[in-house]
Amino acid sequence: MTTGSPRPIRWGILGAGEIARRLSRCFAAAPNNVGHAIAARSAERAAAFAREFGFPVVHPSYEALVDDPEVDAVYVATTHPQHLAQAQLALRAGRPTLCEKPLTVNAAEARALIATAREQGLLLLEAMWTRFLPAYRQMRAWLRAGEIGALTYLSAELGFRSTAGAEHRLFDPLLAGGALLDVGVYPISLALDCFGERPQRIQALAQLGETGVDERVAIGLGFADGGIASLRCSIRDDLKGEAQLVGDGGTIELAAPWWAGQRVTLRRAGHETVLREFPAQAEGYEYQLEEFARLLRAGERESARLPWAESLAVMETLDAVRAEIGLRYPFE
Repeated sequence: MTTGSPRPIRWGILGAGEIARRLSRCFAAAPNNVGHAIAARSAERAAAFAREFGFPVVHPSYEALVDDPEVDAVYVATTHPQHLAQAQLALRAGRPTLCEKPLTVNAAEARALIATAREQGLLLLEAMWTRFLPAYRQMRAWLRAGEIGALTYLSAELGFRSTAGAEHRLFDPLLAGGALLDVGVYPISLALDCFGERPQRIQALAQLGETGVDERVAIGLGFADGGIASLRCSIRDDLKGEAQLVGDGGTIELAAPWWAGQRVTLRRAGHETVLREFPAQAEGYEYQLEEFARLLRAGERESARLPWAESLAVMETLDAVRAEIGLRYPFE
């Protein structure tokens, strides 16, 4: 794609599942982007997806999609274990790539994927959509401006009660199912971003289900300056879903559900409470689409809001948590 081109970025999507559907519903709110091509394991499913979202092109394979010269960028929307191979497929075909979170299933794979992006000189971005939401960005601006002083404690949780059967991807160890990679990646990413470093201490407890995946996890992270993060994730419980940052001069609260990024509050002793609200335009993925479009037109390879080093640090932390709870996927 020519840098500075005025036309929207034409996206090709690998996978026609729910996450691809959610992103596609956001194209209308991201005018610099448009859905162009889709490929999935099932030709029928891909054709139905194209009809529903108005994609003009259906490809018979992932290889055909990444080789399509009309595709400006690729979104990898498949299950976790497929991310590495499919993102590499796209990058090696010369396609800048947005890869669904988590970037891969472990840090070794993340290093390999980042190395491929570096070798190809192409943009690679993990689709951690929360990083680009207006409320999240307001929270980071307050934090960096010292509005609550030094950050000492962070709490965050994300959980929902799944009623799916054991055959569902969430409970399938061969698909890296479980709470950590599906939802735990969000609060871990939040904590590492806010403290601005890798944790020095990691402790975790988990309840493993009948299929062997982590269904409930409690995580404690300790940082170099004494800061602590207390995190929870679950695929068996509807957790309240708030996030709070506590500093030595005040607090910042991301209202439930914090990952939706619509309301953030600043509280400081001796000051009026400040509330900022950001009504949704679509489902929230539009902001990462616009960030990707900006980066691509600027000729950037990674985002300052979510650089490769941070995606890797999150994967390393997830690996450490899994080591703590004794969880290893069968294919590792």
